[in-house]
Amino acid sequence: AVVSTQSTGVEVRDIREHGVATQRLLTLLQEMCTETLVYMGYVDDAKNTDNAWLETISTNFHDPTGSVFDQFPSGDEYRWVQANYELNFFCQHKNWLVQVVEFHRAHW
Repeated sequence: AVVSTQSTGVEVRDIREHGVATQRLLTLLQEMCTETLVYMGYVDDAKNTDNAWLETISTNFHDPTGSVFDQFPSGDEYRWVQANYELNFFCQHKNWLVQVVEFHRAHW
């Protein structure tokens, strides 16, 4: 999830697949936005076993002006949603979002 603060509050951008548009978005984010590592490591998941488990990297790309995100309307590869505490996230994902919101002194 990519989170940015704007005058409307915090927006979460859920990148669901890695198609051409997503790769273009990630390239622009890396070139034009402030990138902050939020979490890297083990993720508690029902699919984890003694021999296999999920690990992830959660990164915040901050686009305070919206100049990058505005170039990418919601589509088949990802969707933009307004973040709020009632969104149904996995527990760890919500914790990461709270960290980003607090880091940017935003509200939700």
